[in-house]
Amino acid sequence: MKSADVCLKLEVGRLVLSPIKSDLGESFFDFDIFCELIGRYRGFLPDRFFCRFYLGDIEKLILYCETHVRNAMSGVYESCTYFPLEGDLQIKLSSGEVVDFSDGYFSIRILFNCGQESEFSSNAYFGFETVVTLVDLASFCDGLKWLACKG
Repeated sequence: MKSADVCLKLEVGRLVLSPIKSDLGESFFDFDIFCELIGRYRGFLPDRFFCRFYLGDIEKLILYCETHVRNAMSGVYESCTYFPLEGDLQIKLSSGEVVDFSDGYFSIRILFNCGQESEFSSNAYFGFETVVTLVDLASFCDGLKWLACKG
């Protein structure tokens, strides 16, 4: 893992967002996303996906995660699906158990855009649903904040 990588630890392994290019004038970051799944989950998905996030996408993802935690603390667990501008992936946080900002977990669904069969078809998304702890989600958001500040 490189020092600029941002990691999301999950029950089934981890996702590593590894920056490969950024353009400060256009405010975008290109990432390789590595799916480092463990045990029997290896092999269900390719090891690597490409994703482009604009700075606004990163800020919205952080806000999405933080808002979901706050809402869950008041008993509201369902939120919309996070979908960045380029549509390279989808993230949905849903039900779980929350005690406070450092104690709890959620179900998380992550889908990757695997392209189109033809120019006349829509994009197909493949991925998985698993569990993420609040501590690991907060660490992921901290990594995104650090990256956004560096960019």
